[in-house]
Amino acid sequence: MSDIILIGDARNELKDELVKTLDDTLNAYSSKYDTMWLIIHTYWSKEYEGLLQTKVYVSLRPGVPMLGTMGFFCDSRAGTIKQAWCKPMDGPQWEKEELLSEVGVERVGAQALETGTILHD
Repeated sequence: MSDIILIGDARNELKDELVKTLDDTLNAYSSKYDTMWLIIHTYWSKEYEGLLQTKVYVSLRPGVPMLGTMGFFCDSRAGTIKQAWCKPMDGPQWEKEELLSEVGVERVGAQALETGTILHD
C-alpha cells in the first residue's frame, strides 16, 4: 500500500466525513426543531500546527457568513437542506506551487467532475 494521498482522494474523504456528520446531526435534531441552521466552521488548530479542525453547530438563526464557514438551512417538515453560503478560508498562497498553477487547477477540476464533487456553490 502506498503512503501517497491524491488530492481528489483527500477531498472525497473529507466530503464523505462531512456528509456523515451532517446526517448524524440532522437525525439528532430534526425531531426537536422544525427548521434549523447547520453552521460548519473550519479553522486552524491552536494546539497542533498544520491541522485543520471542523465543528458543526446547530442554530435557530443563520448567523453571519464568515471566512471558513458554510451555512445550511434545514427544514425538517419538508425534509430539505439547502446550502446558503460557503466562505472558504483565506489560506496561504505559494507562488511556485504546482497546485496553484493552471495544470493543478485543471487537474483538481477534472477530478471533481469525474467524481461529482461540488467545488463551489
